[in-house]
Amino acid sequence: MILLVYAGTACFSALLFVPLGPDDSTHGVLVLWRRCAAVVLIFMIAVWADSQTRAVIGQTLPLALMLFLLLMAALAPVLAVRARRTEARQIAFAVLAILFAAPVWLGPLAEQTGNYPGLTNWIIGASPLSALAVSLDIDYLWTGWFYKHSIVGSLRHEYVSWSTYVFIFTIMIGGFAIGAGKTDFRRIRDSFDRILKIITNRVTVL
Repeated sequence: MILLVYAGTACFSALLFVPLGPDDSTHGVLVLWRRCAAVVLIFMIAVWADSQTRAVIGQTLPLALMLFLLLMAALAPVLAVRARRTEARQIAFAVLAILFAAPVWLGPLAEQTGNYPGLTNWIIGASPLSALAVSLDIDYLWTGWFYKHSIVGSLRHEYVSWSTYVFIFTIMIGGFAIGAGKTDFRRIRDSFDRILKIITNRVTVL
């Protein structure tokens, strides 16, 4: 469970403090990629430095990859917002915090609706904490704190697979990266149009 605490702390800290690019260009996406990788590296160093987790550091590679994708998926939409980026970061932080706690505050809804498996699994699957947990193949809802504060752990439930989370986050990152780089694509298109127009005019003169 302490690995999930480290990963969650790294995620929220990065969302608050990782510097973003000065613009919404493709270059900014590459800078974000490097900085998210640096956060994951710091996470791995912290795991190695802690004697309680050092022995299982080899098992944290799927978790490290998931943490990286989660950071990119959380920060890429902020990067895509050219104006009011500070406000966008705050909104992203709030949304991530709400989703992290989804099994706690949406637990009563799952219970009141008769433990419908689809709804219960959706509530669990919507939490980024579940994405981190499946990377370690642990049922965090059965741990002491969650079992005490969330009814979801005692209901019938299944986790989304690790590969499904990877696919979803990759699609999200790709979509926002394209959105962040659209300015560069427009510049390339405009430059091409200007060159083509110049060539056309010269041919017409000749």
